[in-house]
Amino acid sequence: MFGHMRSSHHFVVGREGEDIAAGYLCAQGYRILARNVRLHPEEIDIIAHDPQEDTLVFVEVKALEYASVFPPQVRAGPRKWKALNRAARRWMVQCGLDCGFRMDLVIVTEHHVTHHLRNIGGWA
Repeated sequence: MFGHMRSSHHFVVGREGEDIAAGYLCAQGYRILARNVRLHPEEIDIIAHDPQEDTLVFVEVKALEYASVFPPQVRAGPRKWKALNRAARRWMVQCGLDCGFRMDLVIVTEHHVTHHLRNIGGWA
């Protein structure tokens, strides 16, 4: 019972964090193309277009209820970036796209974006 309550709470925090991240990206001039794209077993939180670099961006969002002493990069390790890279490539094939892309990490802490790390998954 308590595990279900925890996962429901985690879902709410995650969804709220994604909403905040999407709003932040829009305010930065990005155009949101899709959200919560499921490509079993992977999921892409946000797919956006960065007009400044004319680049397709796949965004991983990490929502935290409180500030952490750990650097934001440790929130998504190499396994996560490899999975996101696979999902991004599968999504592009499904959409008939053949272009470069970037993978970003957006950290939302205490209801606001605290970090936006660009091209963090570029090595995946």
